[in-house]
Formats: sequence, C-alpha cells, structure tokens
Amino acid sequence: MEGIRTIRIEVSSDGDFFPVLKKSVVDYALVLGIPKAVCTCVEKEAESLFEEDLSKLSGPNFSLEISADEACVALLVWDNHHEPVAQRKIPVAVQILNEAPEVTLLKLYGDIGLEQIPQISTLVDEYYAKGALHWAVDLSNVNFLSSPAVGAIMGLRSRVVSRLGSISLFAASPRLSEKLKLMGVNFVIPSFRNLEAYLAHFRWEYKGESRELNLILPAKSAVVPPTRQLVVGLLRSKGYGQKDAFIMESIVDELANNAIEHGKPVDGVFELKMKIDKSKIALTVINRCEELSEEAQKALIEKYEHPKVNQNSVRGRGIVLVKKLSTKMTYRVEPQRVEVNIVRIREGK
Repeated sequence: MEGIRTIRIEVSSDGDFFPVLKKSVVDYALVLGIPKAVCTCVEKEAESLFEEDLSKLSGPNFSLEISADEACVALLVWDNHHEPVAQRKIPVAVQILNEAPEVTLLKLYGDIGLEQIPQISTLVDEYYAKGALHWAVDLSNVNFLSSPAVGAIMGLRSRVVSRLGSISLFAASPRLSEKLKLMGVNFVIPSFRNLEAYLAHFRWEYKGESRELNLILPAKSAVVPPTRQLVVGLLRSKGYGQKDAFIMESIVDELANNAIEHGKPVDGVFELKMKIDKSKIALTVINRCEELSEEAQKALIEKYEHPKVNQNSVRGRGIVLVKKLSTKMTYRVEPQRVEVNIVRIREGK
C-alpha cells in the first residue's frame, strides 16, 4: 500500500442497506490493499459501527469514508449536515519498512492474549508465504504479551532462521522487557530500544554497513595505551571476538609507536583511522615527516617490502609482526608523508 487511499460513500440512512454496506466496507478495504487478516478486524469494526452508531442516525442520509495508509484503516461517518458522528481506526499490523524494504514490521497493540493469535498467525503466514524473512516486532503499544503470543513469535523465529532470516523486538516497555527476560526470550531474539536502533543493527548485520573511527593524536607514547583500549572496546562492542581484538591491539601498538618513534611527525601529531564492518577491519596510520631524500624513501620502502626484526627495538617486532598478523598490508611513501594500511579479515567469535 502506497500513500493514503480513500473511498467515500454517500447513501440514504436506510437500515435495510446496512448489511450490504458492511460487506462493501470489507470489499473496498481489500481494494485499498489491506491484508486479508486485517480485513477481519475491519469487518468487526464495521459491524460495531453500524449497530452502535449508525442505527441512531436521524437524518435522511450519511457519508461513510474508508481510508487507508501504511499505519491504519479508518472508517469515518458524517451526517447529512456534514458533521462527524463516528469513527473507527484499525491498525495495520504488518507493513514493509520504507527505510529497509527487506524488513517486515509486525506491529502489536494492547493486550495480546490467546484470542489474538489466529489473526496474528494469519497475517504472518500471508507475508511469510510472499518471502518475508526479516521481521521486526514493534512492542511500543503492547501492554501484555501472553505466553501463547511469545510462542507464536518464537515459532516465526524458527521458520525464518532456517531460511537465513531474522527476527527482532523493539520498543518494549520496561515492565514487558523484564517479563521477556524472565521467559528467556532475550537469549534467542535480540531486543532494541527503538526502531532506529534496530535498523542500525540490521544494516550492520545484513547490509554490510560499516562503522568508522578517525583520530588525530599527539605524537607521544602516552596516547598509545588508551588508543589500543579504544580500538579493542569498539571491536568487542560490535561482536568481534577476543582473538581478533587482541591481534588488532597488537597492530595498533606497533603502527602507532612506529609513527611516533620513526616517523618523527613535524606537526607533532599522527592520524589513525579505522573502518570496520561485519567481516573485516581496515586500519590506516598516517604521519607527516621532514622531507625524505630519495635514498631515505627507498630505505623506508625496503623496510615495508622486506621487514626484519630489529634486535635493538624495545618491542623487537615492528612491521614484521604487523605484516604477519594482517590479511593485507600496503603502504605509501611520499617525501613528507608516510601512510600504512592494513586489512584483517574477521576470524570469528
């Protein structure tokens, strides 16, 4: 369904028309692209509307408007004086996310007990049959989630995960979050504070979105330990394992100290840049130096091309270690600038 779509009916206030009109409301809802499972709710609300509100109309005619957008279906009634007399709003429980068309949003409302499960299951089955494999469940308007409802969500998880899909929850109230934790749901289904947090997770996990860190640091050895810790912390926060984090800590230590001790930055600073995604880490260290002669540039290139352990170095490993630990190492040596780039493919958790 795209945008807002509206159908308006002007008709005489004849009670004999009401059964026909109730059926027409559902027929038009289907024309507007409302899922069949949601139309079941539309049918119930239309019945309530005609029995409770329209039966009391005294004028000769009335207008009934059926409108639908991505969030809800609305039934609006005006009397013959064009005054609003009644309305019903039915949330559309399933929709495709505009921000991520691969994701199907399941919006739940109110108290989700056993009686709501058939409707939810019908909706889910309809979209799953169309290929919906990534699901985000919006709990922002849920007061109560019964065990059968949790079971239905877990059942959906089993189906989508078997086909390399995913399911997540977001925007649960503190009380509901606590209940879900007690039920152990958080161990198998990730939960997020809002839709934006979920989308950031989805893009990282399934769309290859990257994260970046750019530092300009004083060329002093005191900055190296906190920089190592920063890099490790960021990697661990995105699910990188202890081995990958430890190796990158070693690489940062060597390249940062190399820039400080051997690069001798003329501006007193060096740059460290890191770009990570779910599968790899790219690190760049840059320092600007006093102008290097052609001979000095060749010596530096030789150092990177054929690194050797420096027995006089306190660490004694330097570029040899960096090259060994990296999947790929490249460099650029210019008269007044040295840049070292490494890429390391993630090994796993």
